Amino acid sequence: MKTNGNNVTKPLFFTCGLAAALITAYTVSQMSSGTGKRDSVPDRLVAINTETQVGIDAETLASESATETSVVTSSVQATRTMPITLTDSNFVEQVLKSSKPVLVDAWAAWCIPCRAMAPAIDDLAEVFGRDAIVGKLNVDENPQVARALQIESLPTLLIFKDGRIVDQIVGMASKEKISQRLLAVVDADAA
Repeated sequence: MKTNGNNVTKPLFFTCGLAAALITAYTVSQMSSGTGKRDSVPDRLVAINTETQVGIDAETLASESATETSVVTSSVQATRTMPITLTDSNFVEQVLKSSKPVLVDAWAAWCIPCRAMAPAIDDLAEVFGRDAIVGKLNVDENPQVARALQIESLPTLLIFKDGRIVDQIVGMASKEKISQRLLAVVDADAA
């Protein structure tokens, strides 16, 4: 609880919930109108907002909002471009024969830096959806491709163009760094 100067208490979580609800409402309206940036507020905020905006009537608000949030979250995720899953069996078709540049994220479930970079990779799939392909290759489940590419460290990001590796990033990298490197290849491809 939070006490103001008049000894009136109000729940602190209500204030936080209202802010989350306003941010989420604005972000969802911007995304649905096509004018907002996709990465302005994390997806998890949309899912969290109903849990945080309790204060007036917790039971009613939670039950009504839970339905609305699941619908909003589903519609947002349904329109989002996600990375493709690369495997030993589809790698040649999806990467080597692609007419677009391809960013390959070589990762493993046990690799903590790989998991930390996953949201950035997902965002890049959305940003570059029309100009490039973004794919994720689980090296533990697809050892043939991992061996052929000589992946020795994780995370490893490879950028392919016309079936050849044109750039490589080994280790943790920021979304901005990856975006710049992929953009350079996309721009060169367009020229």
